[in-house]
Amino acid sequence: MTVLSIFLKKSIFLIAFFSLAHCQSSGLSPKSTAVKAPPISTWKRPAPLKIDLSKDVIDTVLQTPHFRFITHNSVLNETDVKEIATACENSLEALLVFTGNSKKIVPINYHIYSSIEQKALRKKTIKTVSIEEEANSVCIVQNQHFQGNQLSIEHKLLIRQLLPKATITALEDGLSKHFTKKWQQRGYAYWCGQLYLSNNLPPLEELLNEEVYQNESPLVMGAMSGVFVDFLIGHFGQTDFLKKFGKWTKEELLILKPKWDDFLKKQYSDFEIVRNKRSISGTPLKGFNFAHEGYRIYNGYGSQLAKESLEQLASINSNAVSIVPYSFMRDPRKPRQLLIEHRDGGENDESVLFAHFEAQQLGMHTMLKPQIWVRGSWPGDIQMSSEADWRIFFDAYYRWMRHYALLAEINGFDSLCIGVEFSKATLAKEKEWRHLIQQIRGIYNGPLTYAANWGTEFEQLQFWDMLDFIGLNCYYPLSKEAQPSKRTLKKGFEKVIQKIEKVTARFKKPLVFTEIGFRSVDGTWKDPHEDDQGRNFNEQSQALAYEVIFEGVHNKDWYKGIFWWKWPSYLEYKGPINTGFAPTNKKAEEVAKKWFEKTN
Repeated sequence: MTVLSIFLKKSIFLIAFFSLAHCQSSGLSPKSTAVKAPPISTWKRPAPLKIDLSKDVIDTVLQTPHFRFITHNSVLNETDVKEIATACENSLEALLVFTGNSKKIVPINYHIYSSIEQKALRKKTIKTVSIEEEANSVCIVQNQHFQGNQLSIEHKLLIRQLLPKATITALEDGLSKHFTKKWQQRGYAYWCGQLYLSNNLPPLEELLNEEVYQNESPLVMGAMSGVFVDFLIGHFGQTDFLKKFGKWTKEELLILKPKWDDFLKKQYSDFEIVRNKRSISGTPLKGFNFAHEGYRIYNGYGSQLAKESLEQLASINSNAVSIVPYSFMRDPRKPRQLLIEHRDGGENDESVLFAHFEAQQLGMHTMLKPQIWVRGSWPGDIQMSSEADWRIFFDAYYRWMRHYALLAEINGFDSLCIGVEFSKATLAKEKEWRHLIQQIRGIYNGPLTYAANWGTEFEQLQFWDMLDFIGLNCYYPLSKEAQPSKRTLKKGFEKVIQKIEKVTARFKKPLVFTEIGFRSVDGTWKDPHEDDQGRNFNEQSQALAYEVIFEGVHNKDWYKGIFWWKWPSYLEYKGPINTGFAPTNKKAEEVAKKWFEKTN
């Protein structure tokens, strides 16, 4: 490494990058130090981020007979708060009439926060709506992204003041949603109907099982609980429903299963699902997998830093992001329940939606791409030892994916990836995957894909015919040489393209690179999926690999887009000189910008 290259690397935010185009046109090797004049524009924060909660502006903006509205640095004006207050008071009045209760209500403190990040840092929960029963308080996030769903949470607080404690959680949740007709935009009855007609509604036994209920999708169970309460009120009448509210047992309610089934059949006999089909036709997708890094509230998907990172991504002409929530398996050979992430620093629904909404505001296509993290392994090693274990695995995976399919449908994600790199499970259990795809189709109306691992899985997978486009996680080696010429690398990628074209021609489907990436290390093209293995930092090597890929797919008929691995949720991730996959503030970022500009 030359003195000049060391100096340039240490001055990465102040000195111009080497020009990749100049290096290539001159036939220079990946280690060349030739410099080209116009500097690459890089992102730099002028000072470290500090969130000082002591400077929150807290203001009681409105007092009504039953609520005290308190804002925290809120952007809402007085009219906005009055609309919330009117809805709350009307809802309370409906509850009082319903219960026939003249009990005096203890006024509720209603805290309004401007962002999920602000609320999470102050209240230690990132949920957009929460209650503090001892303080008789409701805490909500109300902004351009999160609004309209909060009313069911204060209903819980009111129900606990007006009625005896419910013995079954679904009854309290369902009654709170009974008075929230626009829950999740279209209302709980609509989402329950879509689940029911597509054979995705859980059996009544699961709704009434406390353990299952707590670990299942809050969207699926929320919709079902609201309709179940409607059924109970209609079946018993309002008076008897209220008398039994705090006394019902699971066994008593399960006796009603035949009548519940009849109710659903009648309720949804002429129900119509709104089919807002979306497609990926037109301009190819030009984007990255947006990685939730740091696992903290202030640097993950739901943060101001994530918003700035997406804005930087948009500035290089990207039009797409893949958002990647994870679940966890300890052992690839032992099936277990796949939990939906709820931790404040994780890829929880609130943070996932924040990233989704911000990306769509920037004009980006958003793909939801849930993945399984397997401790000490990867999804390609998942393989059960018995048919019974396979059934448990697919049941768990379906429940987990059902949640994300509904999340994607409710919130308008542009596409959904139904799995990532299950290279043994897909080839061994084609029938089960086909059934899963059919079930997910009943919930999500947008384009579906699967992210196949490069090699055997991608080349031999059989269920591409059921999906809208082929997804490839492409980490094929391009060369085993330490310093190959660009021509050699292009020949290596041409061999990969030949494999791709065999698959796309057979199934007559377009292809999107659901992942492809190269570390900024020496010889990054040798084994792109591996860690850095102690190799030296080399951003020129990464940039050259990017250039080879872009040139190789340009104007291919089957090519419908690319999601590079990866773009971080905060731009300081690992600093400017690191051996990771992220191209941020490296030469590869400028390569991506150049090609994103010319791809129409």
